[in-house]
Amino acid sequence: MSTTQAKRLLTAALAALLPLVGCESSTGTYTQVSAGRALASTSAQTPSDGLPAPADPALVRRQAQERLQKHLHWAEQECRGRIKDSEARIDAFFIEAERGVPGFAEMALGWSSKWRLVVDYVPFTRHDRHQVFLREQFGERIFTAEQLAEAIERAAEDYLAAINDVENQMLVRMRADVADLPQYALPEFTSDELLQREFARALAEVRAEVARDLAGNVGCLVTAEVAAQIAMRIAERVLTSAAFRLGVSGGILTVGAQAGWATLGVGLVVGIIVDWIVGKVWDWYADPQGQLMESLNSNLGCLRAAIRDGDKKHPGLRQTLSGVAQQRDSLRRAALLKILEDKERD
Repeated sequence: MSTTQAKRLLTAALAALLPLVGCESSTGTYTQVSAGRALASTSAQTPSDGLPAPADPALVRRQAQERLQKHLHWAEQECRGRIKDSEARIDAFFIEAERGVPGFAEMALGWSSKWRLVVDYVPFTRHDRHQVFLREQFGERIFTAEQLAEAIERAAEDYLAAINDVENQMLVRMRADVADLPQYALPEFTSDELLQREFARALAEVRAEVARDLAGNVGCLVTAEVAAQIAMRIAERVLTSAAFRLGVSGGILTVGAQAGWATLGVGLVVGIIVDWIVGKVWDWYADPQGQLMESLNSNLGCLRAAIRDGDKKHPGLRQTLSGVAQQRDSLRRAALLKILEDKERD
């Protein structure tokens, strides 16, 4: 056997043997390696199940936070837009009230009213028959103090309900937007019900944290638990501000503002406003054929504007609800951040 044939046989034998204990290099030569060492190297690079390594949960949550910003912005704009619905409720109340103006004017200038006015001047008798009569007629034909207060409270309650509706829609949108992200990093977003519970929990915690800072501010209106209580406080603020703007009984209003209307009651504020309107009937007797209805409608219009629109110095319903919306937006953002950050700390 020649040397060349021997080399060929040796090469063939090695080619059959080396795959069992080694690997081929890129240059065509063979390098002997340990089978166990090669396996350990492969295991270090690839998980045993062949799947890619999971993403960092903190990284996923930060990505989710970036996506959710547009939904927070949507909720902010939507809540501000819903204020118009509450204003429309006030407009509807006054439109209905104005329908009773002709009947009130007729009674105010009728013989029954005039007789009470004359009797009030009789010595040693009551002197409030005419005032009581006008107040009763005003309540029957236009509105009572309780009806006006209730209209404002209902407008506020409707707005608070609208905020809850917007936030529920926001949470549904948020969950859909992060559905493609790893759920192990976002367990709160696995269902609508769970996300709503987590959001309510975080919102309550944030409210408790900021309640002290919001004391005495419009924002404290959103820290209470019962919507009816919030609505009543909104009505108190709006009516008191409207009375100040109209210049009604400044002395008693100042006392009320200092003592706090929660102790004096919103009914007292409305009663003062009604007395202010009814009291102007005295001036109309100088001209019984004059513009009683126009004057009354004008005063009702001023009251509507004071309640609904207000001004920079005396905020009305629009400014008050805008303040609520602004504070609620801050709480909403803080609550969502709390949900995401709490899980990062866990």
